[in-house]
Amino acid sequence: MHADPVATSADSIPVAPVSGTIRGKQFAIATALYFIDRRPGYEHVDIKLSAGKSAQHCSSPIPDDAMSIWLRRTGSEQLDAETVHIASDRRSSWEVHYQVKDNGQWLGNSKADALFVLQPRAADQRMSGELSACFADETKSYVLGTFVADYCPISIDAPIRGMDIMEPPAARDHARLPSPEVGGLANVEAP
Repeated sequence: MHADPVATSADSIPVAPVSGTIRGKQFAIATALYFIDRRPGYEHVDIKLSAGKSAQHCSSPIPDDAMSIWLRRTGSEQLDAETVHIASDRRSSWEVHYQVKDNGQWLGNSKADALFVLQPRAADQRMSGELSACFADETKSYVLGTFVADYCPISIDAPIRGMDIMEPPAARDHARLPSPEVGGLANVEAP
């Protein structure tokens, strides 16, 4: 139950912001963000294309229940240039799904046939891409077009109270530390 067939090449995807119809409602991208989650057991990359508008860089789109399209990849490697074909009947490291709130409930669909192309990452970490996706739902949902996604750290890695993201501590020169003695360390100086 798909809408028009998925584009067969990036050349057939219009050079215009991602738009389409999701569950019978118009979708137009207003914000594109991507996140890399490296926590053990949660390793994945999300590209979120939202109809909501972010008030400032990396803030949640407003309204918080805006329609969104998600491109998710298993693994936490940095994004790079790639062309991906997804078939709803085959497993892949990537998936495409949508989320929409209807009558107070979140509805979604991850049964999509899709083509998307990621361009090489820009110096400012932005990722440009093209997307064509058709979803297996009763309304023949689809989206197609281009996007530019800003990199945002996941909330656990984000700055707190205006502080910069902490850098990992420099490796200590353990060879300079004295051996521990019974009852604690003797004459230990800060490195």
